[in-house]
Amino acid sequence: MSSRRLWPSGGHGYRIGRLVGAIAFAASGLALASCSSTPAPPAAAGSSTCSKAPPAEPQLVNVPITITSVSRSKLVTVGVCVGRSGPYPFVVDTGSPTSAIDSSLAETLHLKEAPPIPLGGLGCATTGSQVMVPASHAGNIHLAKQDMVSTPLSNWSGQSVDGVLGSDVFGRFGAIKLDLPHRMLTVLGREGPIPLAHTLLVGRPGTQVPADLLSGAPVVTQPMTVVHAPGSIAAYTNVDVSGHGPNPFVVDTGSPFTTLSSDLANSLHIAANGSGTAPGGIGCTSPVTTLVRTAVALGSTSQRISTLRSMPITGPQRAGITGGLGLDFMGKYGTVVVYYAAAALALGNG
Repeated sequence: MSSRRLWPSGGHGYRIGRLVGAIAFAASGLALASCSSTPAPPAAAGSSTCSKAPPAEPQLVNVPITITSVSRSKLVTVGVCVGRSGPYPFVVDTGSPTSAIDSSLAETLHLKEAPPIPLGGLGCATTGSQVMVPASHAGNIHLAKQDMVSTPLSNWSGQSVDGVLGSDVFGRFGAIKLDLPHRMLTVLGREGPIPLAHTLLVGRPGTQVPADLLSGAPVVTQPMTVVHAPGSIAAYTNVDVSGHGPNPFVVDTGSPFTTLSSDLANSLHIAANGSGTAPGGIGCTSPVTTLVRTAVALGSTSQRISTLRSMPITGPQRAGITGGLGLDFMGKYGTVVVYYAAAALALGNG
């Protein structure tokens, strides 16, 4: 994983000179399952066979998703076949810059592990190992053979999952659309190459989302900052909290809940009102503090939601990222489009 850091500089962008570590924080959600010709755990019930890869499609590719109710929100997974085994439930997680696989599944599939590496996150830092996962597919979405992280994933927002597909995968397709009412995941075109260098793409206000991704007028379109580093991609946007901002937040479809760092919550004097399920992410297993309903705004749209408070990022990986925008906020609009190619986030009704 990269140790590059991202620091806010106001407006819609972030300074590239302090890029070390934000990608590690966005790994607050990691995981990717696998399937091979070796014996594997039971596949997801009701899923199609993985014995034969489907044909590739040149334009839009649509695959069904599973939506699980988690407290007051949702967790989105997609069935992934690796080799000829599976499919297994993988979290659709734009908040993770690196995909990963549950360590028990990686062991069952005899995936060779490299030495352990540190993994960062908001209060959920742990370790994992890199493994080479063979060519995979989620429906007609073809995924190349690539390195992923092996780490325990027994508790993801209270659910057990086999893996997570992160922005390192989805970003290489240029865009991802989550249509929650129709339970559908859409990607553009085919998977591009794995990033080999550090690049920064800062979005601009007024970016138009392609009509085939969002047929109606969006409720809101907000610029993002998309960071490419060797083997990883991360997406961030600016959010106002209690009328204060901009605050750099991870665009986090893998978390059912919007999360504030403890530093941000304390600076805004947002009071606690109990405890709740930990947000999706590696190492996030213990209950976390819930906060009173707070105004969270993305561009021109705002909601009052009860957020979670997470521990701050510690050590050299602290990056100035102050939270994660989860599905409790984004999912209210029905459709979420993360347009990596133009660094734009759009929320709409179809």
